[in-house]
Amino acid sequence: MKRGFGCGRVRLHSIIIGGIMLASCGAPQDEADRILTEEEVESRIDRAIADGEFLAPGRWETRISFVSIPGLSANMVEARNRAMGNDASATCLAAEQAERSDARFITGDDQDCTYRSFELEGGRIDARLTCSVQGLAMETHLSGEYGPERYAVDMEMRNDTFGEQAMTLRIEANRAGDCFPAPVETPDTPQGEG
Repeated sequence: MKRGFGCGRVRLHSIIIGGIMLASCGAPQDEADRILTEEEVESRIDRAIADGEFLAPGRWETRISFVSIPGLSANMVEARNRAMGNDASATCLAAEQAERSDARFITGDDQDCTYRSFELEGGRIDARLTCSVQGLAMETHLSGEYGPERYAVDMEMRNDTFGEQAMTLRIEANRAGDCFPAPVETPDTPQGEG
């Protein structure tokens, strides 16, 4: 999903997965498991927004690194992180977006996900999702800290292809000021010509 510095809808999922193209998240295998409704998730986001704890509007810079990758040693994971560089992606969270709750804030519009648990309170996030993307089912656990000016989240993903191991990403973001203004369109004809 290409957002650039425009004020498109910002979702943690889009930031987390972005260019990495790792899809997290199908329906639970055990129907006895409790599934949260979108309304339950949105009420928790609403509460964090009302408490002034959630992300503040503005320009956000995000860095992603691998913590673990199934089948790779710690040295190979570190080499992968060095190869990715330390560049931050930047996106804009508009004021109206920061004030609106949406259960798809984490998963994105294009994900088929269910929330197994979702806690967002006191600057801590802990969420468990089951998702299916392009036929790949994955269990995802997000845990970390958030606030109006920064967040740091570990995203642990498990599926059958990983075996007992999990792939874990670390996502860190800081608010870096206000959004850049939208580009000003200029007329095709010079001034004074009609």
